[in-house]
Amino acid sequence: MMKFCRCCLALLLLMIAPALRADDEAPPAKETGLKTKGALMDYGPFLSSSLRAGKTDVLAHKALNIKLGHGAFISFDTELMRYAAGWTGEWLDLKRTHMTTSKGEFCPAIAGKVAFTTAIAPGVSAKQSLADPRNPHVGPLPKTHAHYTGMFLAGDRVVIDYTAGGGRVLELPGAAPAGDGVLFTRTLRVEKTSEPLTFVLAENAEKLSAVLVGAPAGAAIVKQDAALRLRLPAIAESALFTIVIGPGDVSAISKNLPPQPDPISLTHGGPARWKDIIETHGELAVNPKEPSAPYVVDSLAVPENNPWSSWMRLSGVDFFPDGKSAAVTTWNGDVWIVSGIDESLSQLTWKRYATGLYEPLGVKIVNGTIYALGRDQITRLRDLDGDGEADAYENFNNDGLTGDQYHLFKFDLDTDSAGNFYYSVVGAWAPTDLFAGHSTICRVSPDGSKLEYIARGLRAPNGLAVGPAGEIVVGDNQGHWMPTSKINYIPPGKTDGFYGFPFDPRIEKQLDLKKLYPSGIPKTFDAPLCWIPYSLDTSSGGQAFVPPGDKWGPFAGHIVHTSYGKSSLFMVMHELVDGVAQGGVWRFPLAFESGIMRPRFNPGDGQLYIAGLRGWQSGGSKDGCLQRVRYTGKPIYHPKELHATAKGISITFTDPLDPATASEPGSYDIEQWTYKWSSAYGSPEFSVANPTKKGHDTVEVKSAKLQADGRTVFLEISGLAPVMQMAITYKLKAAGGANVEGVVYNTINRVK
Repeated sequence: MMKFCRCCLALLLLMIAPALRADDEAPPAKETGLKTKGALMDYGPFLSSSLRAGKTDVLAHKALNIKLGHGAFISFDTELMRYAAGWTGEWLDLKRTHMTTSKGEFCPAIAGKVAFTTAIAPGVSAKQSLADPRNPHVGPLPKTHAHYTGMFLAGDRVVIDYTAGGGRVLELPGAAPAGDGVLFTRTLRVEKTSEPLTFVLAENAEKLSAVLVGAPAGAAIVKQDAALRLRLPAIAESALFTIVIGPGDVSAISKNLPPQPDPISLTHGGPARWKDIIETHGELAVNPKEPSAPYVVDSLAVPENNPWSSWMRLSGVDFFPDGKSAAVTTWNGDVWIVSGIDESLSQLTWKRYATGLYEPLGVKIVNGTIYALGRDQITRLRDLDGDGEADAYENFNNDGLTGDQYHLFKFDLDTDSAGNFYYSVVGAWAPTDLFAGHSTICRVSPDGSKLEYIARGLRAPNGLAVGPAGEIVVGDNQGHWMPTSKINYIPPGKTDGFYGFPFDPRIEKQLDLKKLYPSGIPKTFDAPLCWIPYSLDTSSGGQAFVPPGDKWGPFAGHIVHTSYGKSSLFMVMHELVDGVAQGGVWRFPLAFESGIMRPRFNPGDGQLYIAGLRGWQSGGSKDGCLQRVRYTGKPIYHPKELHATAKGISITFTDPLDPATASEPGSYDIEQWTYKWSSAYGSPEFSVANPTKKGHDTVEVKSAKLQADGRTVFLEISGLAPVMQMAITYKLKAAGGANVEGVVYNTINRVK
């Protein structure tokens, strides 16, 4: 990431800054020659992202890129309370970003002509000095300095809400035509402040000037070293005024500008933007070839064709308390509410509720309120005027770090019984100055005021779930330091775990490893609940705990796991031995339409709903999906429990077994193997007996005994010991004669 000092940045942008002119507002994402779904999409009045000028010059890590009308745009940095840039012409260049491709390379860039920028430093200060108080210079400013609290929408107008100098600031950015040019306006309502404030307006300002309209006594525009700043004295009462910025002398022009609305008048909602409600119809599973199937997949049709060309790559789902409606997020920044969820799925309605979020890959509904996780923050969304659209985008917590690199995702969003929020953060590609906030699981307090890191060493943890006792399960993907995909288990209260990913070797030369690991790189890691062979799961998704009751069959308290890469669903069987988790998975014989990764159980019907998308590597055929895995009540004939001891393994099935086949050792084939933990990308499968030799070892089943319950089989195995990977293949009969066949892939960490 390239950074500039104030003088260098000013000089650079003086070379590229054009004369300002009034163009018609460009289409939402106009890109020459690019007609992908994401390029044609109407993103709404703003889009949150990281922002660059050119290919490498990063202007802001957390930016609100706002349309002002009259062909003008500004970017507000929500970490530093600064206008990172103002420009005219076209809005954003989205080429080679995830917004228009399945796997991007860059963050969005300014597509138009730059009018002004500011340095990557505080945009407001209660002190004369505008020095950056952060150490290191990443993340949001200390809340005592300035803090972004959110934004409001009123129609297409955006009001920015933040604090500075102990007072609240409401700010309405705008633009106005002036002859052949465009003037930028900043209308501020500043509440009572105990100290004077300094606002940075522009720092490449030789050809720009600024004037105040209606400012309190003592306020003044100061031009120093090609920088425009506003000095505002401490004020005893709230002040309302407008700053006008433009080329040349704008004093005369500003006198004829129409007055701007008071920002506070736009904080109560406004005209609806997404008035159309789209109807779709669900499709219930019809499977005459297997009428006895215990689980079937129903599809909730996604409104791929919609008036705003919104790209419906679904990245999260959660339910309102009645279970009849759900909120879904899309990778391109939308939140939609789908209603009419019932047994038949015959009348589904979709309402676009919010737009412009920064890659929201998780959503959670708490007390009827939607919380969406983006790369910049957890956003709490509120509909202030009851028109079915979010008007308040509140910053619930933005303490997490992020960067412009494409891979630095934040995944999923869940809560525990105390109301804490949890999400996971990618470790791959994270540089030294951001690494403290990456490769982690984050816990945010119920009021959003505090963020803690409670786990480290995660590479690409695309999904997690919090259990009833506060335990956490989180997946991870094969890659550097990850021999194969796996499911990690974090016991309640554990906050010091390391799960195997110390750093990305692709950028090792750029990293300060002594700073990251003063005591040295870890030599070992907390073993996962289960490793999963690459052939079975190339890219793990999220998990969910099966709720109490039998609405979804006999698996209450169990865990389901999704494979994004293989578009597959797994049942997880787990146990704790001396407090250490271990277990295995088997795959449901079900097919899904896209790369599934966000499972949620509906509190209404008790069934499992799964959202997914096709983006980075995935086996799905559709761009996005929302599907229901429905229990039919038919016999299941699959394992339910798995336990390992020093003498062997016991497997409990869901239904009674045929004693003859269950008690025959030849009904079972067991293999085991190990992996190598290294900085290499993935690992071959090695013999346990000879770890230098690729391949599997056969495990002898000395005897098989069906227990008194008629469902549990004990497999006697001599010298059973911990092993990274085992495969147990079984070919049995049920008590009624049905075939009971499958494979369990399990991990043994402890035996007693």
